[in-house]
Amino acid sequence: DAWDECSFSWMPFLTTYVYEMVPSVVGGPLCWLWEGRMSARNRMLFPPMGIAQDVSFRSVWVLLVIHLYYAPPGSSMLDIAIVFLLMSFRAGSLAMKYAYLPVSDMIQVEQMEKWFAFDHWFRSLGASIHFNFAKTWHFDLMKQLMVGALRADVFKELPGRKFRCGQSCAGSIWTAVKDDLSKLDDTEGLSSSGVRASKFGDIQRHIGLHNTE
Repeated sequence: DAWDECSFSWMPFLTTYVYEMVPSVVGGPLCWLWEGRMSARNRMLFPPMGIAQDVSFRSVWVLLVIHLYYAPPGSSMLDIAIVFLLMSFRAGSLAMKYAYLPVSDMIQVEQMEKWFAFDHWFRSLGASIHFNFAKTWHFDLMKQLMVGALRADVFKELPGRKFRCGQSCAGSIWTAVKDDLSKLDDTEGLSSSGVRASKFGDIQRHIGLHNTE
């Protein structure tokens, strides 16, 4: 499953691209028919989030209707095509992220009721890693450490791995990481206690960071 994150899948790419290019009143039912109701909900294709996404990212369809119906002076189909091209960049970016999701994650998208509630939408697509929108950066970083250990075939050795360094070096490292370590068990401000939920189980214990005393 760890290696599955390195493989590209055409079907999630194409379906996600279609869902993100059309209004949610079209993309939502399409996703429901193809992947199921839970997937459409977790992909934010149902109201009210679907409508909010339409207003924010897919309003170009309204511009197309206005252009075709009213034909305002100074407006051309080239102008509309450029805006559609820009929207396709966003759709392609999201489609690429879904194309690289492991099969097990795609199953969760289609079946896990709490996928959106536990902020896995942000976490799996990268927003939490780069911007910490979900306030789960520490948990997600531990998952990446575990996945890296699985790929390097050193997972069993990871909890016991240690290294020696001088006192000044150790002090510098400790100063830099002590605050982050203290936050591992602090879930205050998180959207839900379920943010620790992972397909790998208790990652903190797996990688040997369950005892931070």
